[in-house]
Amino acid sequence: MLSTRVENPIVPRHIIHTRNDFNTTMEKLYSSIGRPEGRSGQTLKDITTFDKASKEAYTADVEKKIGPHGFILFEEFDHGCWYPIYLPSRPKLQLKRVIFGNPLIAITMIQHDLTAGLSVPIQILVQERSVESGGGCDLVYFLPSALISGERGNPDLEKAARVLDEKLATLVQWLVSV
Repeated sequence: MLSTRVENPIVPRHIIHTRNDFNTTMEKLYSSIGRPEGRSGQTLKDITTFDKASKEAYTADVEKKIGPHGFILFEEFDHGCWYPIYLPSRPKLQLKRVIFGNPLIAITMIQHDLTAGLSVPIQILVQERSVESGGGCDLVYFLPSALISGERGNPDLEKAARVLDEKLATLVQWLVSV
């Protein structure tokens, strides 16, 4: 029998403006989480056994990749390279969705609720603003704890998710600093 449960968490979307231009902001972000072309090392498909040695090897590989703010780049989507063909009347602005995280942080939440895996790694949208709208760029993201803990009422999960909130806030504040 099919069973469906719908949760309606309230998820704050943060929009932080910086006077830093798009390229400067992206360079700062890459300096913290890594560059797309620099991704290498053990991948998830390389894990074939779930023993202590595999865990230690994977943990060591993750720790080598972690940047100064505690995150690793996983993927990015460059919406700025394709959306102008559908919106030719709008100014062509750069727009990237960047997905990043840290498996060693993710497990602190997933151990309490496997569905936390839907919201980690986290993401941020870096959106260039036109000169007419003030220039610089916006950083747009959802508060991780609102996505992860939702209506579950699990204090351990909520505590772990708030740690992720704090790490993300620290990164964002650093990105917008001049």
